[in-house]
Order: sequence, then C-alpha cells, then structure tokens
Amino acid sequence: MSHYSKETMQQIWDLSILKVASKLNIKYSDKGSFRKCKCFMHDDHHPSMWFKVSNNTWSCPVCCKGGGLVSLVREHEKLTYDEALEWLI
Repeated sequence: MSHYSKETMQQIWDLSILKVASKLNIKYSDKGSFRKCKCFMHDDHHPSMWFKVSNNTWSCPVCCKGGGLVSLVREHEKLTYDEALEWLI
C-alpha cells in the first residue's frame, strides 16, 4: 500500500502513458489507438510493444509483460514500486 495521499495517487493515474513513455525516451508511432514501438526489454527489430491510449496501458507480447504507468517505469528504469511512484511524482 502506498503512503501517498489519494489526491497524489489520482494525479499519478491521470498521467498519460504516452507522456510517460516520452519522458523515458521511448519512441512510438504517432497514429492510432495502439501506438507501436520497439521493446526496450529485448532485441526488437520490429515494433512488438504497444501503448493502448484508451486505457493507459502497455504490453509486449514477446516478453509477456505489460501493465500501466507504474509497471512501465519499473521495467524501464529497474525500480521498485515506491521508487517508480517517486519517479512519476
């Protein structure tokens, strides 16, 4: 459980996954409800990872990983849950 207020947590969940991806320097396609990109977790030669804009999630079927904002930051930056929240704040 987080030690942050409900308001702070809501501000985190209201962030756009595309803005977070941009801050992580992840380059993604600029069209569609699924924004594709090359996965940072494996040697990806063709975009296999995607961001779903409508529900603020990401997935890489090759890696069998995905989730929301916190998991994206955790995976990319190799952080704990609390460290990822701090990064997002």
